[in-house]
Parts: sequence; C-alpha cells; structure tokens
Amino acid sequence: MNIGCGLDSRFLRTDNGTVHFYDLDLPEVIDIKKQFFAETDRYHLIASSVLDEGWMSVVSSHTGPFLFMAEGVFMYLEAEAVKSLVLTLQKRFPGSELVCEMVNSIWVRKPLKTIVEHKMRRRLHLGKDAAFVPASATAGRWRSGTRGFSCSMTGPISIPERRNSAG
Repeated sequence: MNIGCGLDSRFLRTDNGTVHFYDLDLPEVIDIKKQFFAETDRYHLIASSVLDEGWMSVVSSHTGPFLFMAEGVFMYLEAEAVKSLVLTLQKRFPGSELVCEMVNSIWVRKPLKTIVEHKMRRRLHLGKDAAFVPASATAGRWRSGTRGFSCSMTGPISIPERRNSAG
C-alpha cells in the first residue's frame, strides 16, 4: 500500500507476479496517474485522502498482513492526524508494517530548524509561514505495542498484532 504515491512506478519495478498492490493519492493525482498506468487484477489505484478511512475497506478485502509505505506524506499532515492514522492502521490491520519518514527532533530545533525551513521554502517554493513542526508525542507513546524509531531520519513503525487481555 503506497500512501501518497504520486506518479511512483514502484509496482512495475517490484511486481513478483503475485503481490496485490495499492497506490493511494488525492483524486486529482490519481486522475493524472491513470493516464500513464493501467490498473490490473493485482494493481489498484485509490483516489482518496489518506485521512478518509473509506480506502481501508477496499484494502482490507485482501488478507494481511500488509506493508504500508508513506514517503513524503506525514510532513504535510497535522501531528494529531498522523497519530490518528497510525493508531487506526494498527487497529484495522494487525500484524502489518508501516514504513515512513520520521524526522529527528534535532531538525526542528534552532538553529537547524531555521536553516532547514529556509532551504525547504526556497527549494519547494513554500510561503514564509511554512515550517517543520515537531510531533507532540512519538509513536511509541501513542499506544502500547506501537514502536517508533525517533533516533533515525527514516525508520519503520511496527504495527504488531493486538493481543486480548487474556493473551
């Protein structure tokens, strides 16, 4: 499951002949992507915001576990939205993995924050109010069983299977 896929061609590059692959992005992006990539019985395009949980029903029609990838997506979402999404993925897709970019807190403290913001504004043509905002909590503190790696620039967040209170 490629969250915020853009025009990525990962399925074509990694297809092993059996994998079911979903590309998810906003409807206007998927409309463009459909001009270049054809869906198949194993490759699906989903036109939706990642925050609209309706797409999860489409994906859950297959048996997991799943690999969720979110490259360059979470930085555009509010911290609470990311937290809610990760916890929802953990609940709905037990035993699955989420691989995403995690920004080390040093990058959101001065003076590096000022340098990074200046470079990002210049390179991405963002407005003067664009900024990196640190999350108020790490994934490891959101719910028992969620692990995050805040010590690296990128790293996976494991979404382990939930155990009932008896197990």
